[in-house]
Parts: sequence; structure tokens; C-alpha cells
Amino acid sequence: MAMPRDLSSDEKAALLGIDLEILGERIRRARNEKKLSQRDLSADLFTSAYLSSLELGKTRPTLETLSNLAYRLEKSVDFFLRQTSGLSGELDEEQARILEVRLALLTAQVNLERGADERAEKGLQQVALHLARLGSLERARYYYLGGKFYNLRNEPGRAIEELEEAQKYLSDGSDLELEILIESALGQANYAQRRIMPALTHYLTGLEKINSAKQILAGNLKWKLLMSLANCYLALNDWEQAIGAFRTALEQADNALDLISQAELFYTQATTYGDEGDFQRACLSLGRSFQIYEQVEDQRQMVRTRNALADMQAQTGQYESAEGHALEALRLSQLTSLNDHCQELAGLVTLAIIRHKQNRLNEARDYANQALKLTESCDSVAQLGRLYQTAAEIEADLGEKSQAEAYYRQALSIVEASNMAITLADIYHSYGQRLRAWGEVDRAFEYMEKAYRQREKGRAEAGVGG
Repeated sequence: MAMPRDLSSDEKAALLGIDLEILGERIRRARNEKKLSQRDLSADLFTSAYLSSLELGKTRPTLETLSNLAYRLEKSVDFFLRQTSGLSGELDEEQARILEVRLALLTAQVNLERGADERAEKGLQQVALHLARLGSLERARYYYLGGKFYNLRNEPGRAIEELEEAQKYLSDGSDLELEILIESALGQANYAQRRIMPALTHYLTGLEKINSAKQILAGNLKWKLLMSLANCYLALNDWEQAIGAFRTALEQADNALDLISQAELFYTQATTYGDEGDFQRACLSLGRSFQIYEQVEDQRQMVRTRNALADMQAQTGQYESAEGHALEALRLSQLTSLNDHCQELAGLVTLAIIRHKQNRLNEARDYANQALKLTESCDSVAQLGRLYQTAAEIEADLGEKSQAEAYYRQALSIVEASNMAITLADIYHSYGQRLRAWGEVDRAFEYMEKAYRQREKGRAEAGVGG
């Protein structure tokens, strides 16, 4: 093997253009073939830490370094700088290794859409072991998925840490869609912590990025952000802004199709390709599966949006429009593919509220009773608290005091253990008013005081002044 030499102009250009992860993999593979440790190979040249950085694809070597490595490893410089075979041909070893990591990243992304937390976590852990093989954008997506995972796990603090790390790998405009997704996820994490003003800021930033975009963005990012924005306004008791945002969100949205079976087929197909080592086809199938799951999630978001808008319109006396949205939300939530009992319950409660406000009490009780049958299938504190409060108010107006009080106690037993101050304040206030009407003045005063304290607490947590 020839002594170290200066590289030609073509070799210099190749060194500047080569993928660092591929170059690092070639160095590592050549070192293993020679059965050399990193310390042995780097002796008298540079530190073993520097060599480790080269093999992980974190550092681009100098021309002199690459020539010295080629000499010690008894390889030609061309061995390290040769072009890869490309997607149209057979994959060489380092390409396959990197593609396998990318496949794991994509698999984790799809599993998050499928709600498979354990499988998603395992996939993210697998990617973390080889993260240095990925480029900046893929690392940003990895940390974004980590944030999304912790949001699903209801760990908003850890979600924020991951999402802020994701932002470090993004340069302005490098992947606008990912930037917006991160803003949305940060909004979700802050909202979960009842930090409404920071959440509002993230959602508004995401919308500004969409409005300033020169390209057409995939998916329905805008209407999802509008829906989240509306929920923030709702938490701030700004009903006019909330209703406007919900209406605009629905105008932006497209109805998704029932595509769960297709998504599962592509996912199974991808798993089969991956087991056979055909990572190119596996990635393509997973990509299609992810696209379909996004559409299904759009449908879920549509249900939530219609339910929220129906609830607000019912509260403001727009009963006809509210009923239309509630019935459509109920129809969508009952689709086999969605099986979303919490949203089905929410639609039934809204219909009960509408009939209650119209003084059609027996119909209101029927809707409430249908919702009560779903309580074991829904773990949403907010929805369950709203249901029992509504049922209590209906029973109170029907003259069933003992049943009404039983429902109030059920509502409080669920919500008092949470940090949902505004929801708790509403239940205390409603119960207090009923107690006053029943002539129990002392207890009524006690609950009205509790309502006031919880409402002030909720406003403070949301970052709203008095």
C-alpha cells in the first residue's frame, strides 16, 4: 500500500461532498477488519476520541487525516470516497445500516400514530443508539417524536425538554412543516400544564409560519392549530375568539375516510419487508401507513372540534347549529375505526345540555343516561366531570334532589383529584346555586367560596391577570 499522499482535486471534492455517516461507517468497518482498537489506529496521529467522532459521522476529516487512515488500514483513499450505489441498485453495507436506523425512526413515528406506546418507545430507544448516523433534520425529527411520545404519556415537562432539543437541530426554514409540528407539540405540552398563555403563543407562532410559507404544506396543520388555539381561548373564557377559531378550523378541515384497515395492511407489509432486510420497500410502506394514520387522526380531531364548537354554541343559545355539530360528532365518533368513547360521550352530553336548556328535561335525561353507559370506556376527567354535573342539573330540575346530589358528589370525586381548577370551579358554583335553591344557605356559601378560590387559581395558572 502506498505511503500517505496528497489527494487529487477530484478526491478533495468527493471528501467535501460525502455523507459523513457513510464515511464513518467505512472507517469503522475497515478498522474492524484489521482487528484494531480505536486507540491502536489513532496512535501518534490524534486522540481516540477524535477517531470515535469520525466513525460516528460527527466530524469531517482533513485531507491529511484521511490519507493517513487509508495508509494504516491498507485501503485506497477511493475505498472511503467511492460513490454509493444509490436507491436504484444494491445497497452496500453502510447504506443498509443507515437505512435501517431511518426505518426504525419511521416505524416509531407510525407506532405513535397507532397509539402503540411500548412499540414506539422501543423504536425510539433503538434510534437513540445510532443517532449520530442521522443528519440534523432526522435528529430533529427524532427529538420531536420523543416530545410527542411524552405528550401521549402525559409527561409534558419531559415533552418540552425533547421538543426544545429538536429545535436546536433546525435552521430557519430547513423543514417548515417540522418546525410547525414542534410548535404545535410545545403548545400541547404547555396546555397540559395549564400554562395557557405560553401554549397560545406556540400555536400562534405555528399559524404565523403557515401563513408565511411559500410552499403548500402537507396534511391539515392549519386547522389543527386553529382547533388548539380555540381550546386556549376557551380556557381563557374568551368565547367569541374560541367560537371564531373553531368555525375557521372546520372550514379548513377535510373529512377523512375510514382507512384504518389500509393503514394496518401497509404497516404489516412494512414489517415483512423489514424482516426480510428489504429496507427500501419497508420505508415506502411505512410512509404510506403513516400518511393514512394522519388522515385517521384528522377524523378524530374533526370530532373533537365539532364537539367543542357544539358545546360553546349550546352555552350561547345557538341550539340548532350546536345540535347539528353534536350529532355529526356523534356519528363520526361511533365509526368502528375510531371507537372513541370519550368523544361519543361528549357528544351525548352536549345534546343533553341542549335539551336541558330547551327545558325538554326527559329527552335531556335520556341523552345523559346514554352517556352514563360509556363512563367505564372513558378516562377523561374533564368529560366525566362535565357529564355528572350535567346529569345532576337535569335531575335537580326534575325534582330528584337525592339523585342530583349523588351526581354532584360523583363529579367532585373525579375532578377534585385533578388540577383542573376551572372545571372544578364550575361544579362548585353549580352545586352551590342548587344548595341555595334548596334552602341550605350555609353549605351554599361554602361551595360558592370554593368556586371563587378555584376560579382565581385557574386564572393564575393560565397566566391571566385578575
